[in-house]
Amino acid sequence: MLNSDYISRLEAYNAKFYFFENYADVQTFVLPTLTPADQSTVYNDVNFGMSSITGLSKWTSAAGTNWRDPSTTDAYKAIVAHFATLSIDLTTSQMKTACGNGSMMMQIQATVANRILLAPDLHQFSSVNMDSTVSSQWGFSGITNGVDISLIGVPNFYTVADLNTELPYPPEYSAFVLDPKRGNAGIEYAFNYTTANVDFSKDLTDFNTFLNVDSMRQFYVAYEV
Repeated sequence: MLNSDYISRLEAYNAKFYFFENYADVQTFVLPTLTPADQSTVYNDVNFGMSSITGLSKWTSAAGTNWRDPSTTDAYKAIVAHFATLSIDLTTSQMKTACGNGSMMMQIQATVANRILLAPDLHQFSSVNMDSTVSSQWGFSGITNGVDISLIGVPNFYTVADLNTELPYPPEYSAFVLDPKRGNAGIEYAFNYTTANVDFSKDLTDFNTFLNVDSMRQFYVAYEV
């Protein structure tokens, strides 16, 4: 689950749903200095384009990793380098418009990250990262289904698998319990922050923890059936 990059992808999901699905607005407000052909390439690129969660996650990562100067981030450099291979020069000015301070990308990214930071049931204090949120996501889908984390009108969901097609099925306990298509149970049957952290602190060889591979296999098989 840690490899799913679910925080950047959740920010990207919000960006896509809230603004970036409107290509005309992206042309006007995000990529105004590019030619129509280059705008289309940047928008539709398979790995770095603004039309998909996968692509947008690179841009939200650039905006969020260092909001003071996104140009120093690995994601920013990768975006510029990739499109340079396609003979598209993403200048400093263009990148500031796309993902710098005041940009729509950074406004959305910062809003989602701040809501995660302030959510009382997630117990974040100074920064947002996957290491400190993974138990909450696993135990009660606290990131993807948290109250007031996604922007108004952006649907919530139970699993990070909905953000990353490379995951074959939901990796979270909570997704199997809460999802109406599976367990269809109430939140009282999920693990809260404290309980989830207790389970995460156990040794992986302990068969009394859901982190044990064999224990989880039995659990998933039961719910899939």
